[in-house]
Amino acid sequence: FFRQMASPAYCLVTRYSLVHESLPGFRPSLGQSATCWSLLTIIFCCFYSLCEPARIQFPISLGVHHVRLFAKAPVSGQEKVITLNVWLKRISRDSGRHGAASAFLLPTQTDAVEGFAWADDINNLTNNKYGLYMTTVDAPTWKPLLRLQIWGSDLVVPANLHPALDAPGGNPLGPPWSHLRPFFFYFQLDASPSVHCFKIYEESFPDIKAPFCLPTSSLDLCSRLAPDSSFTPSQPALWTVMLPFRSWGMNGSQWERYSQRVANRLQHAVAYLRSIGATGMLLYTERFSSHALERYPGVQQMLQDGILIFVEWEHNERLQYNSDQALVYSHAMLGLSSCGANLWVQATDVDELLYPPYGISWPGIFECLSNSSGSDAPALLRIGRINIIASAVGADREAALWYSAHSAGGMHPLTYYDKIAKLPHPTNVGKYIACPARRIVAVWMHTALPIHGTFHEANSRCAVIFHIPNYWGPRVKGDADSYDRFRFYLPAQLRVRLG
Repeated sequence: FFRQMASPAYCLVTRYSLVHESLPGFRPSLGQSATCWSLLTIIFCCFYSLCEPARIQFPISLGVHHVRLFAKAPVSGQEKVITLNVWLKRISRDSGRHGAASAFLLPTQTDAVEGFAWADDINNLTNNKYGLYMTTVDAPTWKPLLRLQIWGSDLVVPANLHPALDAPGGNPLGPPWSHLRPFFFYFQLDASPSVHCFKIYEESFPDIKAPFCLPTSSLDLCSRLAPDSSFTPSQPALWTVMLPFRSWGMNGSQWERYSQRVANRLQHAVAYLRSIGATGMLLYTERFSSHALERYPGVQQMLQDGILIFVEWEHNERLQYNSDQALVYSHAMLGLSSCGANLWVQATDVDELLYPPYGISWPGIFECLSNSSGSDAPALLRIGRINIIASAVGADREAALWYSAHSAGGMHPLTYYDKIAKLPHPTNVGKYIACPARRIVAVWMHTALPIHGTFHEANSRCAVIFHIPNYWGPRVKGDADSYDRFRFYLPAQLRVRLG
């Protein structure tokens, strides 16, 4: 009970109830005793926080709220009731109580509730094609009619769906590509810029409304990730968005070993990111994995240093990772869309590494990519992928390089990689970096499209994505016909690990 009382969540609710008397349903007339109890609780929280070791790092939500709605939609030629998972974020230029808003907000970042939705056919959730790999309905033929009701009034705002953008190359997104992406929309709030509580529903089920409240300011979040004093639009922060590690708890009595290996993988990944100048990693986790990981000293240290941040993600893992990627990347682009243009995000997997061929580090990588794009406002840069392997180690032992703990004086796993594929992956299966402030939509695992700004294929002289096919287990052997030997530049801090 006392640990629950002292948790940041409990303290935050108590503080919110005292400060924000406008919270719907709050009654200031609870009496003097309730106020005294709340004050005593706050004092206890502060005292407990001094005594408790500073090791528990609670996940953040990026200011995004999830609701579940129902809708009627055509599925396989007949009307069916489907489930809509909806994620919502408040966009505002409000500076909040703790200082001025970012100087790098764009004119297009106006008062609105932005969001995206994923449609599921509840009778078809075990199908490997629909519901798990692709969305149930075809975006060109049906779109949800979402409505936002302003709390405490009869004002209802219709959703504006972001326009159906063409894919890179100018061709419209058609099946199956249109099925791989969530629906993206926004509610303009010009008449109600200060409102923070709402109800949302889909027009075919007007009596099923989901109430929710959103913070009107993202100042604390954005200042934490990309403070104006340290980053600018020409020298932005770079955060990598990492998917939840899959199949957690599938190993029976080997859960602890799996957790330890994930912790080791994280340390190797973050060490590399930091060595090339990236700011850090946003790791999506649910309660089980976040509590498991924060027990390890190496993960604790990264959390306390602020270079690893857990992001709440309680949405169930799906059979195919493709829809996990579409939803997680969409969530990150939405959650950070209220920050300034001094923040960029990298959407890659843990077996993919951003690599500058000529040894430059971020933000030099960004400067090279931006100059090569020939655009005043690049919003998304898709970077080509190419395979690398560690031939001397062997395909069946490569995975052990990454899941083994580093030791004092030990070498980073990348030092063992000595072969590179002769041919890169096709352009359309690259990975990308993007500026969320420019509102990134049509998100998929290999691409996304900006509403404001331009899309570019990145210059490979500035950066490539190294893909490690044997990261999880043996997949390729690296025969002479497909791979060449190479020696790549490795940042000095990775050549010898300091422990």
